[in-house]
Amino acid sequence: MNGMFSYRLNRRYLLIPVMLFFLGGCVYYNTFFMAKNKFEEAEKSQKENLKKSNKQSQGRAGQPGRGGGRPGQPGRGDDRPGQVTRKVSQQEKMLYEDAIKKASKVLKFHPNSRWVDDALWLIGKAYFNMGEYLQADRKFKELVTNHPRSKFADDSYFYMGLSEIELDRRESALEAFDRLKSNFPKSDYIEDVYFAIAKISRDEGKNEEAVRLFHEYLQKYPKGDSAAEARYYSGQCTEETGDYYGAYLEYSKVDKHDPSKELYFDATLASASALLKTDSLSVGMKILDKLAGDEKYFEYSPKIQLKIAEGYRLQGKTDEAIATYSQITEQSPKSLEAAEAYYRLGLIYQTDQFDLAKAKNAFSKAQSENSSSEYRNLALERSAQIAKLESYQLQLQKADSVMTAERSSTPDSSLPSDSTSAGKGEEIEKSSQTIQPADSMEISELTPEAAVARGDSMYSENPDIGYTVPLENFSRFVYGPTETGSGEAISNFGSPVPGAVTRQNKAAETKELAEEEENARQDSIRQDIIRTGIETRFLLAELYAYDLNRPDSAVREFLQIADQYPGSAYAPRSLLACAYLELKRGDSVSAGGYFRRLVDEHPQSPQAFAASEHLGVRTELSGNAHGIYAYAESLALD
Repeated sequence: MNGMFSYRLNRRYLLIPVMLFFLGGCVYYNTFFMAKNKFEEAEKSQKENLKKSNKQSQGRAGQPGRGGGRPGQPGRGDDRPGQVTRKVSQQEKMLYEDAIKKASKVLKFHPNSRWVDDALWLIGKAYFNMGEYLQADRKFKELVTNHPRSKFADDSYFYMGLSEIELDRRESALEAFDRLKSNFPKSDYIEDVYFAIAKISRDEGKNEEAVRLFHEYLQKYPKGDSAAEARYYSGQCTEETGDYYGAYLEYSKVDKHDPSKELYFDATLASASALLKTDSLSVGMKILDKLAGDEKYFEYSPKIQLKIAEGYRLQGKTDEAIATYSQITEQSPKSLEAAEAYYRLGLIYQTDQFDLAKAKNAFSKAQSENSSSEYRNLALERSAQIAKLESYQLQLQKADSVMTAERSSTPDSSLPSDSTSAGKGEEIEKSSQTIQPADSMEISELTPEAAVARGDSMYSENPDIGYTVPLENFSRFVYGPTETGSGEAISNFGSPVPGAVTRQNKAAETKELAEEEENARQDSIRQDIIRTGIETRFLLAELYAYDLNRPDSAVREFLQIADQYPGSAYAPRSLLACAYLELKRGDSVSAGGYFRRLVDEHPQSPQAFAASEHLGVRTELSGNAHGIYAYAESLALD
């Protein structure tokens, strides 16, 4: 009896570990195993879709990571540092979420299970693959905090760093990578960590430091998975520093690191582009010609042709550049390259030939050719510049018409001064000037007939109105017809009615008063339009100088303001602008002349103090508080 009891008791104790093992197995097979299957199914689908939809980007990013990982461990090492791109379909998202839900049951119902760190890793990686980096980062931190000896600890530090990069927390990313290097010096991720740290410096614009770090990586891992990328990025950073020949040398070494087909193409194209920015234009063009003749890169022909056209333009072969850009638009319609080609054509027409009609047409096509092109908004900005130019032209023609009317009616009258100081009026010159660019290029005068042909509303209703408007028609020209009353009370027989003389005198007084008011109103309108014309001409000069790259035209317009309207507040500003433009062109002698003229003619202006500083001339400071304040403010802002 006792033996039987002892046997049963022993058998019960023997069953306890068997049951615990079975229950533990149920946790894995019934919960985590299903979560792992869902995760791997989603990750496999995601990788295949990424390869199909973004083949070129995959190649440019280098080869995939080590992949596969350790047996039974989902998704280890499949992301390159700095090349993370999350594109997940709805089906893949549902699979990831299902995997997260099942793995979370392990954490909730079996917190002491051997599969807890596996579940944490799977959840974190699923969030990472979906692009939900904040949740991923939390799970990775939970894993390394609660399970520092886990087989997933180095994985978690690495993907924690990648998540921090995506969250724009680069300092935290560097901390995660440093812990990985110090705690797991033999980890398979160490190579990727060196590359990632260099990539962080590149992304932060620390180009010289990035080049040093990429070279450190290449020295440690000359045959590493990311060696070709490191050399390519080193070339990019070198180019950013302005060392174009050094960049060419870096790009040309990419071929030594067994790059992918796409990365080799990008590096070769970049090496030619870097040479085009040096004195070695012919060498760069030879590289492009060789690349264009390689059948392996026929699919990239539009990209190559874009660089060839750029080379033509830099060589001064404008016609060849136009022909090449036009060929791209014809052979690759609606492509990104076609949109860029139209934009480049617009630049040639606008800045090189100053053919605004062709430029507008090219920029318009650049905007509509491909909606995802980065040149769409650039073309829109250029179109806006041309629209500004045309608007300024029309406004200046209006102001010139007023001044012409003033001269023809009262040739000895003086101009409204728009002065900041009293008694600074100037007479209008006898001949008006139309706006023409000074770079030996002409803007066609917009005559009334041409304006009507263009459909401009300013002239379409009355094409007979010329540039000279008589004073008596001035208010009608600006505001349209106005009603006036005679105020007279004369009988049909020419004899005054009783009391008519009194009424006639009152009517005459009323008429005279009305005429004075009308003259005063017209004079005010005249001055406003002339003042607006001065401002418009200043804006036009700025447009020439800073947007259209036509410094000669800008100087011409600025000088017209300074010469004809010295009492205007824009006169000293114009002289200062002329001086700065000449300094930018390296003509210090001309710049000094404008500075001296500014100090002599406008000593109390805010700009005079800045001019005296450039000249190194001691000026009387007590009378120019505005100038001192303005100069101090500019120094503070700079």
